[in-house]
Amino acid sequence: MGDIYDLMVSDARQSFFQLENLMSSLDTKAFGVVAIGAVIFSIYTYIINSILKDDILYLPYLTLVLSLLVMICCIFPRNWKRGSSLKNIQEHGNMVFEDAANTMAMNYSKWEDKLYKTYKSKVALFEIGLGLMGISILFEIVIIFGFLIPGL
Repeated sequence: MGDIYDLMVSDARQSFFQLENLMSSLDTKAFGVVAIGAVIFSIYTYIINSILKDDILYLPYLTLVLSLLVMICCIFPRNWKRGSSLKNIQEHGNMVFEDAANTMAMNYSKWEDKLYKTYKSKVALFEIGLGLMGISILFEIVIIFGFLIPGL
C-alpha cells in the first residue's frame, strides 16, 4: 500500500522541480535578451549620435526600452515558496505513513500550481519583450538604411 503513496510524492516532487528548472532556464534566457538589448541600444545610440546626427529617431529607443523593462519584469520574481524539510518533519513526523505521504503530495501539488501560474506570466512577459525587441530592431534597420542609403 505504501508504494502508491511513494509514487504520488515522488511524482509531485519531480513535477515541481522540473517546473522550477524551467523557471530558472527562462530567467537565464531573459538575462541574455536584456544583455543583447543593452548592446543593441548602445550600438544604435552610437550610430544615431555620430553618423546620422538626427534627434527625431526615438521610436526604436522607445520600443527597445519597453522591451528591456518587460524583460526585467519577466526576470522577477526570482524566488518562490517551497516547503521546508524541517516543517514537513515537524508536521508529518507523527502521522500515519499514508496520511503523511498524501499531505506531502498535496502540498507539492499546491506549490506546483502557484509556480505554474508564475511561470505562465513570466513566459507571456518574455514573449512580449522579445516581440518588442524584434520591432525595435526592425525600426532601427529601416531608419539606419533609410538614412544611410536614401534611395532605398
